[in-house]
Amino acid sequence: MEIKVAEYKDYERIAHLHAQSWQTYYQGILGANYLDHDVIDDRLVIWQTRLINPPFNQHVLIAEDDGQLCGFICAFGNHDYDKGTIIDALHIDGRYRGQGLGAKLIAETAKWI
Repeated sequence: MEIKVAEYKDYERIAHLHAQSWQTYYQGILGANYLDHDVIDDRLVIWQTRLINPPFNQHVLIAEDDGQLCGFICAFGNHDYDKGTIIDALHIDGRYRGQGLGAKLIAETAKWI
């Protein structure tokens, strides 16, 4: 397992994992029509934008296993004066859940903070 900083070339893989995660875990939270029809296009635009010209305070890490995207985390440092840094997104492919990958991504992000 390798954890590294995301690059522009990773945006499609991140967007697809993000959309799949929302489709699985956000049923009843986000609208069914959005999840069924629009979420992938929305996430593609978001991640292309975030990775082509990232804000100075954005930090995105991906975890890969033999080139397969297993998970990612996106944090914004000093996002809010009172609350500080936030984790905007943390999603793990279902095949890798329960193995501590989310905790590893958070620990690596904490080093950046």
